Formats: sequence, structure tokens, C-alpha cells
Amino acid sequence: MYKDGAELKKQCFLDDGNQHSLRFAEDTEGQLYLLDLPYNANVLRLYEVNNFEMSAPALIPIDAEGNPGLQYAGMSITAPRTGSAPADFVDVIYPNADRTNWIYFRVQLR
Repeated sequence: MYKDGAELKKQCFLDDGNQHSLRFAEDTEGQLYLLDLPYNANVLRLYEVNNFEMSAPALIPIDAEGNPGLQYAGMSITAPRTGSAPADFVDVIYPNADRTNWIYFRVQLR
């Protein structure tokens, strides 16, 4: 973690040998969250980030619509921004490797 260009803390928490898609989100109270979707996963991990520490993750199962083994191709998140009030949710878009199947779901942050 960095502040004003200076490294404050270095922590390796994803040392499991997998590739991960990571995104940060912020709720209406300013709470930061890290969303972690590992390669070939059916579970999204949601961490709360406080004072350079992370909570144990909330595990959110992903409904793969009967397609076990969807391969990682990246995760995108969207939330109301640019002039609108922050929200307490993000919408996640998760494609399979050849982009023939897309999974959309909403993650409630608070």
C-alpha cells in the first residue's frame, strides 16, 4: 500500500498460485472493499479494507448458469458515479474465456 508515493506496507495475501482479477469499490460511507475473483472460480471474495488491514473475506457464490469451470477472462464492476451519489452496491460482469457466456450479478457492499 502506498500513500503520497511512499510504500507504507507490503502484504502478500493472494499467494495461492492462481491468477486473480481484483477491483476496488467504495460504499456511501467511504468504506473501501477489495473484490477478488480467482481464475476458474465460482466464488467472489469480498474484503473490507480498513487502515491498511483487510478483513476475512465474505464469500459470494457465483451462479454460473450450469457452466462449471468457466475460465477467467477478467472481471469488470460498475457503480453509479460521475455526478450521482455513491451506492452501496456494485454490478459485476464476468465473462468466460471465449466470451460466449456472461454472468451478471450485483454485490451488496453494506
